[in-house]
Amino acid sequence: MTRNYTFVLLVSFILVSCSSIPSKSIMDPLGTNELATIIKKDTLFEKFYTTVTKQVEKLSDIDKAKYSDITYSSFYDLYKFMNDTNQTKPLAKKFEAEWNDKYSKYGNKVDSVMEYWKTYIAENSLSRYVSIEFDHLDKEYYSYSHDVKEVHFAFKLTPKDGAKIEQIKFNYRYSAKINDYRGERNPCISTSPFSSSVVRYWKVDYSNEKRLKNVSSADFKRDYNIEFEITDIRMNGKNYSVDDLNVPKSVMNYMDTTFSLFSLYKDDVIKETVYPEYVSKSEYLANRFKEEISKKFPREYEFIDKTGF
Repeated sequence: MTRNYTFVLLVSFILVSCSSIPSKSIMDPLGTNELATIIKKDTLFEKFYTTVTKQVEKLSDIDKAKYSDITYSSFYDLYKFMNDTNQTKPLAKKFEAEWNDKYSKYGNKVDSVMEYWKTYIAENSLSRYVSIEFDHLDKEYYSYSHDVKEVHFAFKLTPKDGAKIEQIKFNYRYSAKINDYRGERNPCISTSPFSSSVVRYWKVDYSNEKRLKNVSSADFKRDYNIEFEITDIRMNGKNYSVDDLNVPKSVMNYMDTTFSLFSLYKDDVIKETVYPEYVSKSEYLANRFKEEISKKFPREYEFIDKTGF
């Protein structure tokens, strides 16, 4: 009997000694000596404690009372769990397998969706009424120096099939043929009617002026591609708009984005045009981790959800 009692006391002492994190409410600050002792044994606790105290300071008295049952010990268990790759990596692998089983098949449908809309836009584009092409760069110089004062794009606008264009709005964007430069979209508008080819001028903004002031028209044609998107036309007293095509917003974003953002907009295309219940991999994994944490640490997760810990 004595031996068993002594053994229980020994085990209890070991458990208490190994767990130096106090079962004290996170609403009550730790003493300097107490905190110093813990940090010496566990350097991870320093960042944890700093973050917790900052979040607690933001709480109202009511919320402090509501979450006063959460202890440093229980909350630190959650914190260590979230920072322990030996636990989180297997879960991430499991959740990713779940996502693959449920949603990965829908990604294969995006290419056919985009091909459909590219064909549809090409066949119904407002460019069937008028063509736009780069003509030359026009430069104005200061009278007292040889420095460029202004740079204008000169674009050639040509109506098709005898159309009389009363007004037109379009965007242009140019990109380098060799490096990865891709300019911003720039809007243009012309309100003077034309029924045959005309060359019209649009002043570039300051950033484009810096890039183009020393570029000749021949150099521009050699070094850059330029693309045009006609957004609105008034013709024969009737307005035509690209909005009339009703192209899904996600499809337009996907067509217009850079390579680095393809995956983001690809998810949007799937959700909008293929499977409305689709969930992206990143969102799915985040939700599953939330479920796991809320199951293991319900009160602590409620606090995290409340404060954005």
